[in-house]
Amino acid sequence: MRVPLSPGPAILPRTAVVLSAAALCLTACSTATETEGTPVEPGSSIDSEQAEAALETYRSAQELYITVVQGESELDEALPELEELSSGQALEAFTADARAFEEAGVTFEGTPSSTPEVTGLDTEADPAVATITDCWDDAAWQPVSEEGQPLEFEDGQPSRRVINARAEQQEQGWVLTQMSPEEGRTC
Repeated sequence: MRVPLSPGPAILPRTAVVLSAAALCLTACSTATETEGTPVEPGSSIDSEQAEAALETYRSAQELYITVVQGESELDEALPELEELSSGQALEAFTADARAFEEAGVTFEGTPSSTPEVTGLDTEADPAVATITDCWDDAAWQPVSEEGQPLEFEDGQPSRRVINARAEQQEQGWVLTQMSPEEGRTC
């Protein structure tokens, strides 16, 4: 998931190309408008049980992705669980991004922070849809090369940014279907 990550010019030219390709792939795969569309009506309330279930799916997929890009788990080992938690554009983003970092020999140290919330929930839709908005902060998350050398983030790239996600309720539970950064918006 290149969305929350922002490693930029790297020490190795190949790494920079792979990191740039990952960023381009993810931002090209979806737009912020794709994940919008389930606004909360003024005065309405969100079913807290369903909202928490959707958030749990989001958090679980995110945690799994983080363990992969930190080098604590191999993508192929994590893929079956990731496929249970995500599909479509979201799954493609997670896997393409993780593979790009793996091929470039880039891992991450530290832990990003995240404060997701369900900002829309339509249980009348078929399937039910949850819109999740997250404030992702990677200030404490450092990309490193295979040699253990810290890589620099892009100049001017904010460490905090908004991530929009969409989850759909399937038979087995909530599944992430879309994720995208809201370019230019910080939190």
